[in-house]
Amino acid sequence: MSNINVLNPHQAVTVSKLQVAANGLPSGYEGTGRVRLHFHDIYDFSQNGGAVSTITLNAWLPANAVLTFGFVDLVTAVTGTSGGTIAVGFTGTLVGGGTNTTCLLGATAIASFTPAELFLALIPTPATAATWIKTATAGQISVTIAVHALTAGKFEIYGDYYVATNA
Repeated sequence: MSNINVLNPHQAVTVSKLQVAANGLPSGYEGTGRVRLHFHDIYDFSQNGGAVSTITLNAWLPANAVLTFGFVDLVTAVTGTSGGTIAVGFTGTLVGGGTNTTCLLGATAIASFTPAELFLALIPTPATAATWIKTATAGQISVTIAVHALTAGKFEIYGDYYVATNA
């Protein structure tokens, strides 16, 4: 058993230089559903603009990803004309249909995106499996700006998922 490390219960493991492929999975990962994976992305007005549109961000989710948890971390207050909304979604398709552009965070008033709020919960809730989301195809995280354009703001989007093997 050379070159094999055995861990004791509750022993921390540090993985360095883990590379994530464009499909949202770590390189060489075949997906067993037993490993919790994470995604992270950033919307930044100075980089992404704020026109009324759907903006595709960089984070990928693979097909058969089961999203169980997520949140938005508000870094800089999002500003724009009153009545504007922001939604967080996914560019791929969802199992069972549904609106992919609002599947992670439904249309939410711009006024809710202020640092005073600190965090906004995404739709998947760990204790409520009925809120979990499953992807049918791979795709990227998206932000949809509706009604009125944004004029400033920055927030980070975090989420946890497993890759189901019963596709």
